[in-house]
Amino acid sequence: MRPVIYLTDENPVVARELASTLTKNGYEVITLPAPEIAASVKGQRGKVVVLANVDRGGLDLAQEVRSIRSDAGVVYSAATPQRIPETARVRGAPIMRSPITPNQLVGVVGALAS
Repeated sequence: MRPVIYLTDENPVVARELASTLTKNGYEVITLPAPEIAASVKGQRGKVVVLANVDRGGLDLAQEVRSIRSDAGVVYSAATPQRIPETARVRGAPIMRSPITPNQLVGVVGALAS
């Protein structure tokens, strides 16, 4: 079973583009304001993956999500990923350089889901 992918709505154009490609690849995508994601993840059944933009509060979002669901997958994006210490990230979460392409995200999510 494929995970449900959570995207933040902070950049609607990017969120639509990512959601479109993920949906075409068989994923269910939920786009919400960042403050609503953790509550939604809590009630979601099955696997979930959250895309957390470090440049827009993604470190805190990932920590909050993992405190609610320790099995939640997290994928970070950041303009300068080399500046994000591994100790600041949740365990096992890959980090991608922004801007990410939809196909890059599909590949990373697919690897997390397997």
